[in-house]
Amino acid sequence: MRRQYLPWMILVVAILLVAYGGFFSIREFNSNNSLFVSAVIATSIGGLIIVLFIILSLIPAKKKKEGSSTVHKIEEKEPSESIPEPKIESDPEPASIEESKESERPTMERSETVVRKVGSPTERSSYSSSGYVKRIGYGPVLEIREKRIRDMRNNTYYRIEGGFVYSDGGGLVYEISGNKIRNAFGGPLYEISGSNINKVFGGYFASYSGGRITKCDLSEIYEATCDLNKNMILLVAALLFGGY
Repeated sequence: MRRQYLPWMILVVAILLVAYGGFFSIREFNSNNSLFVSAVIATSIGGLIIVLFIILSLIPAKKKKEGSSTVHKIEEKEPSESIPEPKIESDPEPASIEESKESERPTMERSETVVRKVGSPTERSSYSSSGYVKRIGYGPVLEIREKRIRDMRNNTYYRIEGGFVYSDGGGLVYEISGNKIRNAFGGPLYEISGSNINKVFGGYFASYSGGRITKCDLSEIYEATCDLNKNMILLVAALLFGGY
């Protein structure tokens, strides 16, 4: 019981000190026009005790309020979880298993030829495209047979081996490194950036989108009848537009 009343007793003493100090301070100042040091000290101590008492009484109330709000939020965030009932599935019949396997086979076969994209130009896991590159309004100019390209304008054959391009009977012609193609003497020609085909030292030159290679000034437009990977696009650009 004494512990419960102790804070209030201290508060009463503080109030008395403030009252005592204030009274005698005012009285001494009015009588002698001077300060009563003891009264001022008593007033200061009493005021300090009152301020501390107010602060200490507010802290537990604030903590209690924060704790209750936190508990309320946690209760709101924890929805009641319902335990799903286990489903008992009957074993499929052998006939249905065989039918499902047969239906999956075409999907697996198609997935082996899916084209994966690198940037905007399409790229296959291996060179398996066959077709033509035609100039709109003129006809085919390049024939593509997997790793080989025939320039139909001069009947010259080119083949890609790794990062190198050789011409039949002419040796090394181009070198492909990353997104760039350079000639056999090391001079950089073109590079791919997204769907753009840029000159290495000249900026934007053409674009490749939807199987079409379009020159920046629209003076030449080519269309591929097969999918081209990155290396093929670079080689086709070098063959169509030449060096510079």
